[in-house]
Amino acid sequence: MRPPRVLVRLTFALLAATLSLSCENRVNRTRQCLGNGSITKRFDQYTFEIESGPALDVAGNCHIILDHCDVHAPIGIRATENAVVEVRGGSIIASDKLVELSGNARVTFEQVQTQGQVSINGAATVVGLRP
Repeated sequence: MRPPRVLVRLTFALLAATLSLSCENRVNRTRQCLGNGSITKRFDQYTFEIESGPALDVAGNCHIILDHCDVHAPIGIRATENAVVEVRGGSIIASDKLVELSGNARVTFEQVQTQGQVSINGAATVVGLRP
């Protein structure tokens, strides 16, 4: 005996909803990339909800790409040494510092909604930030 079509469709709909909920990209603590070498990490459509410290702590030639992510944290990005961070789309809303950079770190913004102060030391650079 075959199950009714409505029951089969409902089962597939519930399964799809369950799978999509389990695949959400939510982060609630600082993500670090402090590598000793060339490391690239990519975050696509993540939501960062950080209560204290930075959302991203990047150093040591790490390359981070945030693609259409939404970040809410006291410090959006802390980057040192030769870290490179690219932010494309999305938003970074920082209650304190949007970026905290030192050394030769570089952060590039492309069509990002931002809020927070900028702190730059050494030869660090920020590109694409609108006043």
